[in-house]
Amino acid sequence: MDQMRPFLNLMSVMCDFGIQLLDENPSRLTFGYAGSIAHYDCSPLTVCGLSALLGRMVDQDVNMVNASLVADQMGIVVDETKSTHADAFSNVITLIAEANGKKRTISGTLFEGAPRIVRLRDYAMDFAPEEHMLLLHYGDRPGMIGKIGTILGQHEINIASMNLGRSEKKGEAMVILSLDSAVPPAVVEELKSATDATFIKALHMRTGSCSRSCGCGL
Repeated sequence: MDQMRPFLNLMSVMCDFGIQLLDENPSRLTFGYAGSIAHYDCSPLTVCGLSALLGRMVDQDVNMVNASLVADQMGIVVDETKSTHADAFSNVITLIAEANGKKRTISGTLFEGAPRIVRLRDYAMDFAPEEHMLLLHYGDRPGMIGKIGTILGQHEINIASMNLGRSEKKGEAMVILSLDSAVPPAVVEELKSATDATFIKALHMRTGSCSRSCGCGL
């Protein structure tokens, strides 16, 4: 359990982040474990993740005891995959959420015991989730980062850090910003219009221990 505890926190953080990228309840959730962690029983991690996700989706109290039952009642298929091989990291957890033909993929690992997101969809990323974040997809062209920074600055929203990924030169880009304060809906719409963003989402991460979101009590 001492070895598993940091991964429970990673799973909780990943699911709290990932569920906010969906506009509707998922029909299938796949929890993947790669690296040395795959040698262990990962079912507590899967249930922790399921509890964290469902806790954002329903009004009732969801914990590690009833999470599987609640998912079954909602018609959500839950899968688990394992592989002892991990490319760039010793351990990687991946969550794939599917809904109405759309798929969201998020991968995370631990860096010095702290959660890091290392992949979103097919983009390699590397950031630590913070309380207030903003995610955008847009066409990669000159001046876009400047536009985003200018609009946020006009509304006195300070950027703490930025992580950028792109598929190819002048293709589609993805940027994730950590912010000192929340982005109001009107500012989100202004950013969407200014950047012609194909996807934009203001994220609010829950603070505190893993026990708040998955009920594992750690």
